[in-house]
Amino acid sequence: MPYMLIVMAVVGGMGFFYYKDTQAQLQQAASEIALQKVANEEQVRTINALQRDVKAQKEVSEKLTLALSQAREEVTKTQNKFNKVSKVLGERDIGRLAVARPRVIERIINKGSLDAGRCFEILSGDPLTEKEKLVDKKSASNTQCPDIANPNLFN
Repeated sequence: MPYMLIVMAVVGGMGFFYYKDTQAQLQQAASEIALQKVANEEQVRTINALQRDVKAQKEVSEKLTLALSQAREEVTKTQNKFNKVSKVLGERDIGRLAVARPRVIERIINKGSLDAGRCFEILSGDPLTEKEKLVDKKSASNTQCPDIANPNLFN
C-alpha cells in the first residue's frame, strides 16, 4: 500500500508538471497567434495601400501619356505650319521669307510669341479677358492656343 501511494504521488506529480507545461505551451501559442494576426492585418493594409498606389500611378501615367501625345500633335502642327509645301507657292522657307520680307515676318513672329505667352498665362490660372471671350473671328483669335484662349470661337 505505501508503494501505491508513492506511485500515485509520482504519477500525480508528473501529471501536474505535464498540465503546467501544456498550459505554458498553449499560452505561448496563443500569443504567437495574436502576433501573426497583427502581422497579417498589417500585410493586408500594406497590400491595399500598394494597390491604391499602383492604381493612382496608372491614372497619372495615362494622363501624362495623353498630354504627351497632345503635345506631339501640337509640335507636328507647328512644324507643318513652317514647312508647308504648296502647289502654287512651292516650299515654304521661313528663312528665305525673313530675308525677303523681314518686317512682315517679324510682326508674325512677335504676335505668335505674344500669343504663346498668353497661352502660358491662361494655363497658369489667369482668367480670360472679355476680348478673348468675345472673339468671333479666327483672324482675331489667339493663333497659338485658340481652343484655350478663345473658347467661344469653337462652340
